[in-house]
Amino acid sequence: MKSILFTILIVFCATVYSKYLDNLDRSFDKIEEKIVNIFIPLSDEQYQNLIQIVQISPEQVQNGNAKNMPDFEAAVNATIKYGEKEEVLPVNFKTGGMYARSNSKVGFNMKFEQKIFGRKSLRLRPDPNDKSYMREKLSSDILNRAGLPSVQAGYARLYINSEFFGLYTLLDSVKPAMIKKVFRLEEETDDMILYQCKYDGMDFSIGSESHCIDAVNEDNTDLSELKDLIQKVNSATTIAQFEEFLDVDLFLKNVIVEWLIGSFDHFLILGHNFNLYKRPTDNKWCIVIYDFDNTFGYNLNAGSFNIRGRNGGWGFNQNIDYTTLSFKDFNSKVNHKIFQYLIYQDDTKFKALLKDVLVYAFNPQLLKQHMNELKTFLTPYVNEDLTPVGGQLPGRVNRKGYNSKANVNDFQRNNEVESYIQRRYDSVVKEYGFNSREIETLSQTQQPTSYFSIASAQQIEIEAKNGMCWSRSIGFVCCDKCNVLYVDEQGQWGVEDGYWCGINPSKCKYKEYECAKNKKNTLPCCTTCDIYLIDATGRYGYENGEWCNTPFNCP
Repeated sequence: MKSILFTILIVFCATVYSKYLDNLDRSFDKIEEKIVNIFIPLSDEQYQNLIQIVQISPEQVQNGNAKNMPDFEAAVNATIKYGEKEEVLPVNFKTGGMYARSNSKVGFNMKFEQKIFGRKSLRLRPDPNDKSYMREKLSSDILNRAGLPSVQAGYARLYINSEFFGLYTLLDSVKPAMIKKVFRLEEETDDMILYQCKYDGMDFSIGSESHCIDAVNEDNTDLSELKDLIQKVNSATTIAQFEEFLDVDLFLKNVIVEWLIGSFDHFLILGHNFNLYKRPTDNKWCIVIYDFDNTFGYNLNAGSFNIRGRNGGWGFNQNIDYTTLSFKDFNSKVNHKIFQYLIYQDDTKFKALLKDVLVYAFNPQLLKQHMNELKTFLTPYVNEDLTPVGGQLPGRVNRKGYNSKANVNDFQRNNEVESYIQRRYDSVVKEYGFNSREIETLSQTQQPTSYFSIASAQQIEIEAKNGMCWSRSIGFVCCDKCNVLYVDEQGQWGVEDGYWCGINPSKCKYKEYECAKNKKNTLPCCTTCDIYLIDATGRYGYENGEWCNTPFNCP
Protein backbone atom coordinates (compact mmCIF):
# COMPACT_ATOMS: atom_id res chain seq x y z
CA MET A 1 0.00 0.00 0.00
CA LYS A 2 2.83 2.41 0.86
CA SER A 3 4.47 1.81 -2.51
CA ILE A 4 1.19 2.46 -4.31
CA LEU A 5 0.65 5.71 -2.40
CA PHE A 6 4.24 6.74 -3.06
CA THR A 7 3.80 6.13 -6.81
CA ILE A 8 0.58 8.16 -6.80
CA LEU A 9 2.37 10.95 -4.91
CA ILE A 10 5.22 11.01 -7.46
CA VAL A 11 2.78 11.26 -10.36
CA PHE A 12 0.75 13.91 -8.54
CA CYS A 13 3.80 16.04 -7.74
CA ALA A 14 5.10 15.77 -11.31
CA THR A 15 1.69 16.79 -12.63
CA VAL A 16 1.37 19.79 -10.32
CA TYR A 17 4.88 21.18 -10.24
CA SER A 18 6.61 20.15 -13.46
CA LYS A 19 6.20 22.48 -16.41
CA TYR A 20 6.44 21.30 -19.99
CA LEU A 21 9.73 23.10 -20.72
CA ASP A 22 11.47 22.61 -17.38
CA ASN A 23 15.12 21.49 -17.36
CA LEU A 24 15.67 21.56 -21.13
CA ASP A 25 18.64 23.95 -21.10
CA ARG A 26 16.95 26.31 -23.58
CA SER A 27 18.47 29.67 -24.48
CA PHE A 28 14.93 31.11 -24.39
CA ASP A 29 14.26 29.96 -20.80
CA LYS A 30 14.90 33.52 -19.60
CA ILE A 31 11.88 34.76 -21.59
CA GLU A 32 9.54 31.82 -20.98
CA GLU A 33 6.22 33.17 -19.67
CA LYS A 34 7.58 36.69 -20.11
CA ILE A 35 6.72 39.20 -22.80
CA VAL A 36 9.57 40.80 -24.75
CA ASN A 37 8.96 44.43 -25.73
CA ILE A 38 10.79 45.51 -28.89
CA PHE A 39 11.06 49.18 -29.88
CA ILE A 40 12.20 50.05 -33.41
CA PRO A 41 12.93 53.73 -34.24
CA LEU A 42 12.49 54.75 -37.90
CA SER A 43 12.75 58.13 -39.59
CA ASP A 44 9.58 59.49 -41.21
CA GLU A 45 11.01 58.61 -44.61
CA GLN A 46 11.84 55.06 -43.53
CA TYR A 47 8.40 54.57 -42.02
CA GLN A 48 6.64 55.72 -45.18
CA ASN A 49 8.89 53.45 -47.23
CA LEU A 50 7.96 50.52 -44.97
CA ILE A 51 4.24 51.16 -45.36
CA GLN A 52 4.61 51.42 -49.14
CA ILE A 53 6.64 48.20 -49.52
CA VAL A 54 4.33 46.01 -47.41
CA GLN A 55 1.30 46.67 -49.62
CA ILE A 56 1.09 43.14 -51.06
CA SER A 57 -2.08 41.37 -52.21
CA PRO A 58 -2.71 37.60 -52.08
CA GLU A 59 -2.50 37.48 -55.89
CA GLN A 60 1.04 38.89 -55.84
CA VAL A 61 2.50 35.95 -53.87
CA GLN A 62 0.93 33.20 -55.96
CA ASN A 63 2.71 30.97 -58.49
CA GLY A 64 6.08 31.19 -56.79
CA ASN A 65 6.24 34.99 -56.81
CA ALA A 66 6.56 35.31 -53.02
CA LYS A 67 10.34 35.05 -53.26
CA ASN A 68 10.44 38.03 -55.64
CA MET A 69 8.76 40.50 -53.30
CA PRO A 70 10.95 43.49 -52.32
CA ASP A 71 11.98 43.89 -48.67
CA PHE A 72 12.01 46.89 -46.42
CA GLU A 73 15.33 47.06 -44.59
CA ALA A 74 16.85 49.52 -42.11
CA ALA A 75 19.82 49.55 -39.73
CA VAL A 76 18.63 50.94 -36.37
CA ASN A 77 19.33 50.77 -32.65
CA ALA A 78 16.55 48.63 -31.18
CA THR A 79 15.54 48.76 -27.53
CA ILE A 80 14.73 45.31 -26.11
CA LYS A 81 12.98 45.05 -22.74
CA TYR A 82 12.20 41.80 -20.92
CA GLY A 83 11.63 41.30 -17.21
CA GLU A 84 13.83 43.83 -15.44
CA LYS A 85 16.38 43.96 -18.25
CA GLU A 86 16.74 46.54 -21.01
CA GLU A 87 19.24 46.39 -23.86
CA VAL A 88 19.90 48.79 -26.74
CA LEU A 89 21.37 46.86 -29.65
CA PRO A 90 22.27 47.65 -33.28
CA VAL A 91 20.01 45.58 -35.54
CA ASN A 92 19.22 45.13 -39.21
CA PHE A 93 15.41 45.26 -39.27
CA LYS A 94 13.62 43.97 -42.36
CA THR A 95 10.33 42.52 -43.53
CA GLY A 96 10.11 38.73 -43.48
CA GLY A 97 8.05 35.73 -44.51
CA MET A 98 7.03 34.27 -47.85
CA TYR A 99 3.34 33.70 -48.62
CA ALA A 100 2.37 35.31 -45.30
CA ARG A 101 3.39 38.66 -46.80
CA SER A 102 -0.13 38.90 -48.19
CA ASN A 103 -1.63 39.18 -44.69
CA SER A 104 -2.58 42.57 -43.30
CA LYS A 105 -0.28 42.06 -40.29
CA VAL A 106 3.36 42.03 -41.38
CA GLY A 107 6.21 39.77 -40.22
CA PHE A 108 9.78 40.94 -39.61
CA ASN A 109 13.32 39.58 -39.31
CA MET A 110 16.02 41.02 -37.06
CA LYS A 111 19.76 40.47 -37.40
CA PHE A 112 21.81 41.73 -34.45
CA GLU A 113 25.51 42.55 -34.33
CA GLN A 114 25.80 40.83 -30.96
CA LYS A 115 23.83 38.03 -29.35
CA ILE A 116 20.60 38.34 -27.45
CA PHE A 117 19.01 35.22 -25.94
CA GLY A 118 22.03 33.38 -27.34
CA ARG A 119 21.10 34.28 -30.92
CA LYS A 120 22.03 36.89 -33.52
CA SER A 121 18.98 36.36 -35.76
CA LEU A 122 15.39 36.52 -34.53
CA ARG A 123 12.07 36.47 -36.35
CA LEU A 124 8.79 38.16 -35.48
CA ARG A 125 5.85 36.20 -36.88
CA PRO A 126 2.29 37.59 -36.71
CA ASP A 127 0.43 34.36 -37.65
CA PRO A 128 -2.82 36.36 -37.95
CA ASN A 129 -4.91 33.37 -39.01
CA ASP A 130 -4.05 31.30 -35.93
CA LYS A 131 -6.94 31.93 -33.56
CA SER A 132 -5.15 29.94 -30.85
CA TYR A 133 -2.03 32.18 -31.02
CA MET A 134 0.07 29.14 -30.16
CA ARG A 135 0.72 26.96 -33.22
CA GLU A 136 4.27 28.27 -33.76
CA LYS A 137 5.09 28.22 -30.07
CA LEU A 138 3.59 24.81 -29.35
CA SER A 139 5.25 23.15 -32.35
CA SER A 140 8.64 24.56 -31.36
CA ASP A 141 8.15 23.44 -27.75
CA ILE A 142 7.28 19.90 -28.87
CA LEU A 143 10.47 19.70 -30.93
CA ASN A 144 12.50 21.08 -28.00
CA ARG A 145 11.10 18.49 -25.62
CA ALA A 146 11.36 15.63 -28.13
CA GLY A 147 15.15 15.92 -28.03
CA LEU A 148 15.64 17.50 -31.44
CA PRO A 149 17.95 20.33 -32.55
CA SER A 150 15.27 22.91 -33.10
CA VAL A 151 14.22 26.54 -33.04
CA GLN A 152 12.89 28.05 -29.82
CA ALA A 153 9.93 30.37 -29.37
CA GLY A 154 8.53 33.06 -27.09
CA TYR A 155 6.26 36.09 -27.46
CA ALA A 156 6.92 39.77 -28.12
CA ARG A 157 5.11 43.07 -28.50
CA LEU A 158 6.45 45.25 -31.30
CA TYR A 159 6.51 49.05 -31.31
CA ILE A 160 7.64 51.09 -34.31
CA ASN A 161 8.14 54.77 -33.47
CA SER A 162 6.10 54.19 -30.29
CA GLU A 163 3.18 52.90 -32.38
CA PHE A 164 1.98 49.52 -31.11
CA PHE A 165 2.20 46.95 -33.92
CA GLY A 166 0.73 44.05 -31.97
CA LEU A 167 1.60 40.68 -30.46
CA TYR A 168 4.08 38.44 -32.28
CA THR A 169 5.59 35.01 -31.85
CA LEU A 170 9.33 35.52 -31.31
CA LEU A 171 11.44 32.79 -32.92
CA ASP A 172 15.11 32.18 -33.45
CA SER A 173 16.33 31.54 -36.97
CA VAL A 174 18.36 28.62 -38.31
CA LYS A 175 21.47 30.65 -39.02
CA PRO A 176 25.16 29.98 -38.25
CA ALA A 177 24.94 31.62 -34.78
CA MET A 178 22.04 29.34 -33.83
CA ILE A 179 23.82 26.25 -35.18
CA LYS A 180 26.96 27.13 -33.19
CA LYS A 181 24.93 27.43 -30.00
CA VAL A 182 22.80 24.31 -30.47
CA PHE A 183 25.63 22.06 -31.68
CA ARG A 184 28.24 23.63 -29.36
CA LEU A 185 30.69 24.69 -32.07
CA GLU A 186 33.68 26.97 -31.69
CA GLU A 187 32.32 30.51 -31.64
CA GLU A 188 34.85 31.97 -34.04
CA THR A 189 34.24 29.52 -36.87
CA ASP A 190 31.99 30.26 -39.83
CA ASP A 191 33.23 27.15 -41.59
CA MET A 192 30.09 25.02 -41.67
CA ILE A 193 27.97 23.18 -44.22
CA LEU A 194 24.40 24.39 -43.81
CA TYR A 195 21.68 24.51 -46.46
CA GLN A 196 18.23 26.06 -46.28
CA CYS A 197 15.55 24.35 -48.36
CA LYS A 198 13.09 27.23 -48.61
CA TYR A 199 11.37 26.52 -51.93
CA ASP A 200 8.86 23.74 -52.63
CA GLY A 201 10.19 20.45 -53.99
CA MET A 202 13.27 19.27 -52.07
CA ASP A 203 12.55 15.52 -51.81
CA PHE A 204 16.02 13.95 -52.20
CA SER A 205 15.36 13.20 -55.85
CA ILE A 206 18.26 13.92 -58.20
CA GLY A 207 18.27 17.63 -59.01
CA SER A 208 16.04 18.67 -56.10
CA GLU A 209 18.98 20.48 -54.49
CA SER A 210 17.96 23.42 -56.69
CA HIS A 211 15.21 24.17 -54.17
CA CYS A 212 17.80 24.96 -51.49
CA ILE A 213 20.40 27.66 -50.88
CA ASP A 214 23.66 27.92 -48.96
CA ALA A 215 22.49 29.28 -45.58
CA VAL A 216 25.98 30.51 -44.64
CA ASN A 217 26.60 32.44 -47.86
CA GLU A 218 23.57 32.92 -50.11
CA ASP A 219 25.82 34.13 -52.92
CA ASN A 220 27.56 30.76 -53.02
CA THR A 221 25.93 28.64 -55.73
CA ASP A 222 28.15 25.61 -55.15
CA LEU A 223 25.76 22.95 -53.83
CA SER A 224 28.17 20.04 -54.30
CA GLU A 225 27.91 18.84 -50.69
CA LEU A 226 24.11 18.73 -50.96
CA LYS A 227 24.30 16.95 -54.31
CA ASP A 228 26.58 14.38 -52.70
CA LEU A 229 24.04 13.84 -49.90
CA ILE A 230 21.24 13.32 -52.43
CA GLN A 231 23.38 10.83 -54.35
CA LYS A 232 24.05 8.87 -51.15
CA VAL A 233 20.34 8.86 -50.25
CA ASN A 234 19.51 7.42 -53.65
CA SER A 235 22.23 4.77 -53.40
CA ALA A 236 21.57 3.52 -49.85
CA THR A 237 19.30 0.50 -49.40
CA THR A 238 19.68 -0.37 -45.69
CA ILE A 239 19.38 1.51 -42.42
CA ALA A 240 23.05 0.78 -41.73
CA GLN A 241 24.04 2.45 -45.01
CA PHE A 242 21.90 5.51 -44.23
CA GLU A 243 23.43 5.75 -40.77
CA GLU A 244 26.88 6.20 -42.33
CA PHE A 245 25.98 9.73 -43.49
CA LEU A 246 22.61 10.65 -41.90
CA ASP A 247 21.55 10.99 -38.26
CA VAL A 248 18.67 8.59 -38.83
CA ASP A 249 17.14 8.98 -35.36
CA LEU A 250 16.96 12.78 -35.68
CA PHE A 251 15.58 12.53 -39.20
CA LEU A 252 12.86 10.04 -38.26
CA LYS A 253 11.90 11.94 -35.11
CA ASN A 254 11.52 15.14 -37.15
CA VAL A 255 9.19 13.56 -39.71
CA ILE A 256 7.28 11.83 -36.90
CA VAL A 257 6.63 15.25 -35.36
CA GLU A 258 5.62 16.63 -38.80
CA TRP A 259 3.05 13.84 -39.07
CA LEU A 260 1.77 14.20 -35.52
CA ILE A 261 1.29 17.98 -35.72
CA GLY A 262 -0.37 17.66 -39.13
CA SER A 263 2.04 19.80 -41.13
CA PHE A 264 2.11 19.80 -44.93
CA ASP A 265 4.61 22.66 -44.88
CA HIS A 266 7.88 20.79 -44.29
CA PHE A 267 9.67 17.74 -45.71
CA LEU A 268 6.87 15.17 -45.96
CA ILE A 269 4.58 16.97 -48.41
CA LEU A 270 5.80 20.30 -49.83
CA GLY A 271 9.51 19.67 -49.32
CA HIS A 272 10.53 23.04 -47.88
CA ASN A 273 10.96 24.98 -44.61
CA PHE A 274 13.85 22.89 -43.34
CA ASN A 275 17.63 23.09 -43.08
CA LEU A 276 20.24 20.39 -43.61
CA TYR A 277 23.39 20.67 -41.52
CA LYS A 278 26.48 18.46 -41.80
CA ARG A 279 27.66 17.86 -38.24
CA PRO A 280 31.48 18.01 -38.20
CA THR A 281 31.99 15.63 -35.26
CA ASP A 282 30.80 12.61 -37.27
CA ASN A 283 30.05 14.03 -40.76
CA LYS A 284 26.40 13.06 -40.42
CA TRP A 285 23.59 15.22 -41.79
CA CYS A 286 20.95 16.62 -39.43
CA ILE A 287 17.57 18.10 -40.38
CA VAL A 288 16.18 21.18 -38.61
CA ILE A 289 12.65 22.30 -39.50
CA TYR A 290 11.11 25.77 -39.03
CA ASP A 291 7.88 27.76 -39.62
CA PHE A 292 4.86 26.22 -37.94
CA ASP A 293 1.85 28.37 -38.78
CA ASN A 294 0.36 25.60 -40.94
CA THR A 295 0.16 22.95 -38.25
CA PHE A 296 -2.41 20.97 -36.25
CA GLY A 297 -4.47 20.53 -39.39
CA TYR A 298 -4.62 24.18 -40.41
CA ASN A 299 -4.87 24.54 -44.22
CA LEU A 300 -4.64 20.78 -44.80
CA ASN A 301 -6.71 19.73 -47.79
CA ALA A 302 -7.41 16.57 -49.78
CA GLY A 303 -5.01 17.66 -52.53
CA SER A 304 -2.11 17.04 -50.14
CA PHE A 305 -2.65 13.29 -50.31
CA ASN A 306 -3.04 10.53 -52.90
CA ILE A 307 -5.95 8.78 -51.21
CA ARG A 308 -8.52 7.35 -53.58
CA GLY A 309 -12.08 8.48 -53.05
CA ARG A 310 -15.38 7.02 -54.08
CA ASN A 311 -16.76 6.96 -57.64
CA GLY A 312 -14.68 3.94 -58.62
CA GLY A 313 -11.55 5.35 -57.01
CA TRP A 314 -11.50 8.48 -59.18
CA GLY A 315 -10.73 11.84 -57.67
CA PHE A 316 -9.73 12.87 -54.16
CA ASN A 317 -11.54 11.73 -51.07
CA GLN A 318 -12.80 15.05 -49.75
CA ASN A 319 -14.02 13.62 -46.43
CA ILE A 320 -10.66 12.87 -44.84
CA ASP A 321 -10.16 12.91 -41.09
CA TYR A 322 -6.54 14.03 -41.15
CA THR A 323 -6.00 12.95 -37.55
CA THR A 324 -6.50 9.29 -38.50
CA LEU A 325 -4.11 9.17 -41.47
CA SER A 326 -1.30 6.66 -41.14
CA PHE A 327 2.23 7.89 -41.73
CA LYS A 328 2.22 6.23 -45.16
CA ASP A 329 -1.06 7.88 -46.18
CA PHE A 330 0.12 11.25 -44.87
CA ASN A 331 3.23 10.88 -47.04
CA SER A 332 1.29 9.43 -49.99
CA LYS A 333 1.52 12.48 -52.26
CA VAL A 334 5.32 12.38 -52.45
CA ASN A 335 6.04 8.84 -51.17
CA HIS A 336 9.72 9.45 -50.47
CA LYS A 337 11.92 6.53 -51.41
CA ILE A 338 13.93 7.03 -48.24
CA PHE A 339 11.06 5.71 -46.12
CA GLN A 340 10.98 2.40 -47.96
CA TYR A 341 14.28 1.56 -46.28
CA LEU A 342 13.98 3.50 -43.01
CA ILE A 343 10.40 2.51 -42.12
CA TYR A 344 8.34 0.27 -44.38
CA GLN A 345 10.72 -2.69 -44.68
CA ASP A 346 11.17 -2.83 -40.90
CA ASP A 347 9.37 -0.33 -38.67
CA THR A 348 11.02 -1.40 -35.39
CA LYS A 349 13.14 1.76 -35.08
CA PHE A 350 10.26 3.96 -36.25
CA LYS A 351 7.87 2.56 -33.62
CA ALA A 352 10.43 2.96 -30.84
CA LEU A 353 11.09 6.59 -31.78
CA LEU A 354 7.36 7.26 -32.18
CA LYS A 355 6.68 5.96 -28.67
CA ASP A 356 9.55 8.09 -27.38
CA VAL A 357 7.96 11.23 -28.90
CA LEU A 358 4.55 10.31 -27.43
CA VAL A 359 6.00 9.78 -23.96
CA TYR A 360 8.16 12.89 -23.79
CA ALA A 361 6.46 15.44 -26.03
CA PHE A 362 3.16 14.60 -27.71
CA ASN A 363 0.36 13.37 -25.51
CA PRO A 364 -2.81 15.16 -24.36
CA GLN A 365 -2.02 14.90 -20.66
CA LEU A 366 1.27 16.79 -21.05
CA LEU A 367 0.14 19.25 -23.66
CA LYS A 368 -3.21 20.22 -22.15
CA GLN A 369 -1.47 21.56 -19.04
CA HIS A 370 1.05 23.44 -21.19
CA MET A 371 -1.65 24.92 -23.44
CA ASN A 372 -3.69 26.06 -20.43
CA GLU A 373 -0.63 27.83 -19.03
CA LEU A 374 0.06 29.46 -22.40
CA LYS A 375 -3.55 30.59 -22.71
CA THR A 376 -3.51 32.15 -19.24
CA PHE A 377 -0.26 33.96 -20.03
CA LEU A 378 -1.42 35.11 -23.48
CA THR A 379 -4.92 36.36 -22.61
CA PRO A 380 -4.12 40.03 -21.77
CA TYR A 381 -1.77 40.34 -24.76
CA VAL A 382 -4.25 38.77 -27.19
CA ASN A 383 -6.94 41.12 -25.89
CA GLU A 384 -4.58 44.01 -26.61
CA ASP A 385 -3.71 42.67 -30.08
CA LEU A 386 -7.40 42.31 -31.01
CA THR A 387 -8.55 45.68 -29.67
CA PRO A 388 -8.84 48.37 -32.39
CA VAL A 389 -6.99 51.65 -31.98
CA GLY A 390 -8.64 54.45 -33.94
CA GLY A 391 -10.79 51.89 -35.75
CA GLN A 392 -7.80 49.79 -36.85
CA LEU A 393 -6.26 46.71 -35.26
CA PRO A 394 -2.58 47.18 -34.25
CA GLY A 395 0.01 46.54 -36.94
CA ARG A 396 -2.47 45.71 -39.71
CA VAL A 397 -0.73 48.05 -42.13
CA ASN A 398 -0.97 46.02 -45.37
CA ARG A 399 -4.20 47.48 -46.75
CA LYS A 400 -4.10 45.10 -49.74
CA GLY A 401 -3.60 42.06 -47.55
CA TYR A 402 -5.92 39.43 -46.18
CA ASN A 403 -7.73 40.55 -43.02
CA SER A 404 -8.25 37.91 -40.35
CA LYS A 405 -11.74 37.93 -38.85
CA ALA A 406 -10.52 36.61 -35.49
CA ASN A 407 -11.72 38.27 -32.31
CA VAL A 408 -11.14 37.83 -28.58
CA ASN A 409 -14.04 35.40 -28.24
CA ASP A 410 -12.49 33.19 -30.94
CA PHE A 411 -9.31 32.96 -28.87
CA GLN A 412 -11.15 32.25 -25.62
CA ARG A 413 -13.39 29.57 -27.14
CA ASN A 414 -10.76 28.04 -29.40
CA ASN A 415 -10.03 24.38 -28.75
CA GLU A 416 -9.18 23.17 -32.26
CA VAL A 417 -5.51 22.52 -31.42
CA GLU A 418 -6.36 20.61 -28.25
CA SER A 419 -8.97 18.58 -30.14
CA TYR A 420 -6.51 17.81 -32.95
CA ILE A 421 -3.89 16.58 -30.47
CA GLN A 422 -6.36 14.31 -28.67
CA ARG A 423 -7.69 12.71 -31.86
CA ARG A 424 -4.22 12.35 -33.42
CA TYR A 425 -2.89 10.74 -30.24
CA ASP A 426 -5.83 8.34 -29.92
CA SER A 427 -5.44 7.26 -33.55
CA VAL A 428 -1.69 6.59 -33.26
CA VAL A 429 -2.07 4.65 -30.02
CA LYS A 430 -4.75 2.48 -31.62
CA GLU A 431 -2.85 1.95 -34.90
CA TYR A 432 0.38 0.84 -33.22
CA GLY A 433 -1.14 -0.96 -30.24
CA PHE A 434 0.53 1.25 -27.63
CA ASN A 435 -0.65 1.25 -24.03
CA SER A 436 -2.01 4.75 -23.43
CA ARG A 437 -1.90 4.44 -19.65
CA GLU A 438 1.75 3.40 -19.79
CA ILE A 439 2.63 6.35 -22.04
CA GLU A 440 0.87 8.85 -19.79
CA THR A 441 2.45 7.41 -16.63
CA LEU A 442 5.92 7.48 -18.16
CA SER A 443 5.38 11.04 -19.38
CA GLN A 444 4.76 12.15 -15.80
CA THR A 445 7.64 10.26 -14.18
CA GLN A 446 10.39 10.39 -16.84
CA GLN A 447 12.47 13.52 -17.36
CA PRO A 448 13.00 14.42 -21.04
CA THR A 449 16.47 15.17 -22.34
CA SER A 450 16.62 17.95 -24.90
CA TYR A 451 19.18 18.08 -27.69
CA PHE A 452 20.46 21.27 -26.06
CA SER A 453 21.19 19.31 -22.86
CA ILE A 454 22.84 16.48 -24.80
CA ALA A 455 25.12 18.87 -26.68
CA SER A 456 25.91 20.75 -23.47
CA ALA A 457 26.77 17.52 -21.63
CA GLN A 458 29.03 16.45 -24.49
CA GLN A 459 30.79 19.83 -24.36
CA ILE A 460 31.24 19.60 -20.58
CA GLU A 461 32.69 16.10 -20.98
CA ILE A 462 35.19 17.35 -23.55
CA GLU A 463 36.13 20.32 -21.35
CA ALA A 464 36.58 18.08 -18.29
CA LYS A 465 38.67 15.62 -20.27
CA ASN A 466 40.95 18.39 -21.47
CA GLY A 467 40.98 20.27 -18.16
CA MET A 468 39.60 23.33 -19.94
CA CYS A 469 36.67 24.71 -17.97
CA TRP A 470 37.92 25.71 -14.51
CA SER A 471 35.01 28.11 -13.96
CA ARG A 472 32.32 25.41 -13.91
CA SER A 473 33.47 24.33 -10.44
CA ILE A 474 32.44 27.75 -9.09
CA GLY A 475 29.17 27.99 -11.01
CA PHE A 476 30.17 29.79 -14.23
CA VAL A 477 30.17 28.47 -17.78
CA CYS A 478 33.21 28.57 -20.05
CA CYS A 479 33.51 31.28 -22.69
CA ASP A 480 33.26 30.42 -26.36
CA LYS A 481 35.62 33.27 -27.23
CA CYS A 482 39.01 34.32 -25.87
CA ASN A 483 38.26 38.00 -25.17
CA VAL A 484 39.61 38.79 -21.67
CA LEU A 485 37.71 41.47 -19.72
CA TYR A 486 38.92 40.81 -16.20
CA VAL A 487 41.64 38.86 -14.40
CA ASP A 488 41.70 37.73 -10.76
CA GLU A 489 43.41 35.03 -8.72
CA GLN A 490 41.04 32.39 -10.14
CA GLY A 491 41.77 33.10 -13.77
CA GLN A 492 40.77 35.15 -16.80
CA TRP A 493 37.15 36.20 -17.32
CA GLY A 494 35.01 37.26 -20.26
CA VAL A 495 31.36 38.25 -20.76
CA GLU A 496 29.11 36.47 -23.27
CA ASP A 497 25.32 36.76 -23.70
CA GLY A 498 25.38 39.20 -20.77
CA TYR A 499 26.94 36.74 -18.30
CA TRP A 500 30.43 36.24 -16.87
CA CYS A 501 32.29 33.17 -18.14
CA GLY A 502 35.71 31.65 -17.61
CA ILE A 503 38.39 31.79 -20.32
CA ASN A 504 39.67 28.33 -21.28
CA PRO A 505 43.45 28.32 -20.73
CA SER A 506 43.89 25.24 -22.92
CA LYS A 507 41.92 26.75 -25.78
CA CYS A 508 43.12 30.32 -25.46
CA LYS A 509 46.90 30.14 -25.64
CA TYR A 510 48.13 33.59 -26.54
CA LYS A 511 51.31 34.70 -28.13
CA GLU A 512 53.12 37.58 -26.44
CA TYR A 513 51.15 40.82 -26.86
CA GLU A 514 48.36 39.09 -28.79
CA CYS A 515 45.04 40.92 -28.58
CA ALA A 516 41.54 41.10 -30.00
CA LYS A 517 41.28 41.93 -33.69
CA ASN A 518 38.25 41.41 -35.88
CA LYS A 519 36.05 43.21 -38.37
CA LYS A 520 34.52 45.38 -35.63
CA ASN A 521 37.76 46.10 -33.78
CA THR A 522 40.75 47.17 -35.85
CA LEU A 523 42.64 48.90 -33.04
CA PRO A 524 46.33 47.99 -32.68
CA CYS A 525 47.67 45.90 -29.79
CA CYS A 526 49.13 47.86 -26.87
CA THR A 527 52.83 47.42 -26.13
CA THR A 528 52.25 47.65 -22.36
CA CYS A 529 49.70 46.35 -19.86
CA ASP A 530 48.51 49.78 -18.70
CA ILE A 531 44.69 49.59 -18.78
CA TYR A 532 42.67 52.81 -19.18
CA LEU A 533 39.19 51.44 -19.98
CA ILE A 534 37.24 48.21 -19.46
CA ASP A 535 33.75 47.72 -20.91
CA ALA A 536 31.62 44.88 -22.31
CA THR A 537 33.71 44.78 -25.49
CA GLY A 538 37.18 44.46 -23.95
CA ARG A 539 40.12 46.08 -22.14
CA TYR A 540 41.81 49.11 -23.68
CA GLY A 541 45.00 51.10 -23.25
CA TYR A 542 46.03 54.49 -24.65
CA GLU A 543 49.38 54.91 -26.41
CA ASN A 544 50.83 57.48 -28.79
CA GLY A 545 47.59 59.45 -28.84
CA GLU A 546 45.32 56.55 -29.78
CA TRP A 547 43.37 53.74 -28.17
CA CYS A 548 44.75 50.21 -28.33
CA ASN A 549 43.67 46.71 -27.29
CA THR A 550 45.18 45.38 -24.06
CA PRO A 551 47.04 42.10 -24.71
CA PHE A 552 45.25 38.98 -23.47
CA ASN A 553 48.19 37.85 -21.34
CA CYS A 554 48.16 41.05 -19.28
CA PRO A 555 47.10 40.49 -15.64
